[in-house]
Amino acid sequence: MPDKNIKKNIILKKDLPSVIGDNTTLNYEIRYRVISEDKNRLSHWSPINILEAQNTEDETGFDPNDIAGTSIPYNVNIKSSDHVAEISWTMPSLLITNPTAAEKELQQIQAAIKSFDVYVQWQEASINSDWIWVGTSDGTRFSMNFPEKVGPVGPDYIKFAVQKVTQIKERFNAATYLETSFVSL
Repeated sequence: MPDKNIKKNIILKKDLPSVIGDNTTLNYEIRYRVISEDKNRLSHWSPINILEAQNTEDETGFDPNDIAGTSIPYNVNIKSSDHVAEISWTMPSLLITNPTAAEKELQQIQAAIKSFDVYVQWQEASINSDWIWVGTSDGTRFSMNFPEKVGPVGPDYIKFAVQKVTQIKERFNAATYLETSFVSL
């Protein structure tokens, strides 16, 4: 017979760690242990439980097969003299005027997203680099310095990608909110 005093804990989504993903799915990997009330005894760790997270295609309509169709408006600004590249963006539901009840709920979800991982890809002499994680933005704006071109050496173009914060700092289509086209430096 179960104990009458069994306690139930609920872990909110906002308290979960960053997701782990690949190009098709995003997951939370969770494990737990039980600690007695007097904190003198504890259980072994549970097996790792995998909880599927919602990918960005479901949230914002990002489609890795149709990058140009991304519904997130963004602006890339290059300050060549200072060697600074900036990107700013707006989550799409926040632009809806007179939202329905479902759109209001989506607006609350997207307004609650405070952190984003930012990646860049360089193009030099028509050769694309791998994606490089350059930082985590605590809002919808990110600025970075880019290397100076010395003669023929150095990047000619930059491309940004913005995605959910992930534990593994790699570029995942399932976590991507937006990907820009290449912009001349």
